[in-house]
Amino acid sequence: MKNEYWFAVLFFFLLFGCSSEMEQEPLQRFSEEYETNVVGENNGDLFLFNYKSSDSLGTVINLSENLDIRGVFLTLRQVEDELSFFSFRDGFFSLAKKNIETGENEIFPNFYEDTPIRSIVWGTTTRDDVYLGTFAPSGTRNLSLYNAPTNTAEGTDFPLEFNIQNLYQPLYYKDKLFVTYFDGNASFKVVVFDTAQRQVIRTFNFGLESPSLFITAEGNLGIIIRNPSQGLRLSIFDFDTLMEVEIYDLEINQSFLPGELQNTFYVENKLVFSFSYAQPSPINFGPGVYDVEKKELFLVDLISLVASEQERLGRNITIVSQGYSMDQSLFLIGYVESNTQGTKGGIFVISTEGELMDTIETNFAPVYFVQD
Repeated sequence: MKNEYWFAVLFFFLLFGCSSEMEQEPLQRFSEEYETNVVGENNGDLFLFNYKSSDSLGTVINLSENLDIRGVFLTLRQVEDELSFFSFRDGFFSLAKKNIETGENEIFPNFYEDTPIRSIVWGTTTRDDVYLGTFAPSGTRNLSLYNAPTNTAEGTDFPLEFNIQNLYQPLYYKDKLFVTYFDGNASFKVVVFDTAQRQVIRTFNFGLESPSLFITAEGNLGIIIRNPSQGLRLSIFDFDTLMEVEIYDLEINQSFLPGELQNTFYVENKLVFSFSYAQPSPINFGPGVYDVEKKELFLVDLISLVASEQERLGRNITIVSQGYSMDQSLFLIGYVESNTQGTKGGIFVISTEGELMDTIETNFAPVYFVQD
């Protein structure tokens, strides 16, 4: 966890390939009234911005003050309507939670002291617990889960595998924690840990195929699997049984990071994701929609949109984040204006047909769009 970056930074990896645009059927009818919640940053301070188009007004909460987030902000997690923020200072990890719906805060300062016993790679939360992905004991590459209570009681280690090579971002959903790693025998694996039973219930072994995980609109497990020689395929697993129920070849020239995929959705036979543009390009990433049955890729013309907005603003802008509202069928694109040191930014609200519906100006850099 010490080496993690903002979720937005993931979009800046230079990946391979590009595809031509196709006409895209809308996922659902766009409603002119919409609402969005976004986490933003301005000179080290964090903000939560709620915007309602019905009154063209937004409310801003300073999360740094509201949640007493101290030191370097490390990781943001979302479980249903609850946001969790990990921070680190003076040898201790702290945790702050905010419920988007109720506004309720929970703050757990110094809930875990960093010690040589474990090397912490990431932290994630359930409704009631904290889990840390660790290498333990000190100096080894042995993978463990550490259930770290937010009070002063001693936690519990759950050893998963000896001598792994890499550990990737976890995925948590409804009492199942999916831990992706690359083991000592050069195989990608995903351990499924049941947080209610507090035990491993399955281990997927993908060999040299790289798995990227997300939750579908129907609440099932989606895994995009990259075979080094055969390309990409999408496998859908029933969440309860973990049995494969659908499989599709993906005819797109794209790479996906192992572990949890941010801003990736599967709804109505369409894969919605962040498409990475081959460089050089005026943008690094933008919304992509792939119809798995028609095998057609639609790309929002974000290049033209950015060029038009730069002309309107009279300054350059940089795309820094991407979100998607399934409930409202809208893409949300965060940007910052160049040479404003993160104090000026905005949000493009775009329909699934690629039409710019609204531009919201902000006094911060939008870094994370809260999921519906």
